[in-house]
Amino acid sequence: MWTLARWQLRQVNYLNWVMVVCVIGWSLFTSEPISFMHGATMASAIFVHAALIVLILGSSSTSGAGFIYSQGFSRDQIWWSQALALLMSAAMPCVAFLLTVGTGLRGIIQGAFENPWFPLLGSSELSELKWMLLAYAAVFSTLSYIWIRARQPSKDAAAGWMLAVAQTAFFIYCWTWMRFAPPWLCSVLVGTTLLLIATTTLALWKFHQSVEVQA
Repeated sequence: MWTLARWQLRQVNYLNWVMVVCVIGWSLFTSEPISFMHGATMASAIFVHAALIVLILGSSSTSGAGFIYSQGFSRDQIWWSQALALLMSAAMPCVAFLLTVGTGLRGIIQGAFENPWFPLLGSSELSELKWMLLAYAAVFSTLSYIWIRARQPSKDAAAGWMLAVAQTAFFIYCWTWMRFAPPWLCSVLVGTTLLLIATTTLALWKFHQSVEVQA
C-alpha cells in the first residue's frame, strides 16, 4: 500500500510543493485576518490544486496507470493507495498552514510589519484549518466521481457530470451562506456536506472495481 501510494505521490510532488510554498507565503504575508469563509484566495487555490491532482492521478487511460493495473494489485489496493495519496496531498499544505500560524511565525512577521491585528489574533486563525480540510474532501470526492464514471464499461459519463455539477452548486451555496447563517444552520450544512462526501467516496470505491483501464 505504501509503495503504491509513494508511486502515486511522485506524480504530483511538484504540485504539492508549489502549493506548500503558496500557503506559506499567503499565511505569512496576508495582513488581514485569515478567514477561509470570507475570502476566495485560498478556496480558489485549493480547488485548482485538488483539480490538477485528480486530473493526474485519476486518469486510468495513461500508460503509467495501465502499468500499475497490470502488475497484479487488486482494485482495492490501487484505490486505497490513490485515496492515501490524495489525503497526503491535502495534508501537506494544511501542515504548512498549521506550522506557520501555530508556531507564531505569522505573528512575528506581521508584528515586524506593525500589523495592528497582532499579537491580538495569536493562533486563533488555526480554526480555519478545518475548512481547508473540508474543502479538499469536497473537491476530491466530487471531481473524482466524474472520471470514475467516465471510465465505466457502460460509458455513462453524463451521470457523473450531472451529479458533480449538482454537488458543486450545493458546496458553493454552503460556502456563500455559511458566512451569515446562524450556528444551527451551519451545523446542518456541514453535516449535509459530510454526508455527500461520504456517499460519493463510497460510490467511488464501488465503481472503481469495474473501471476500464488502458494497459
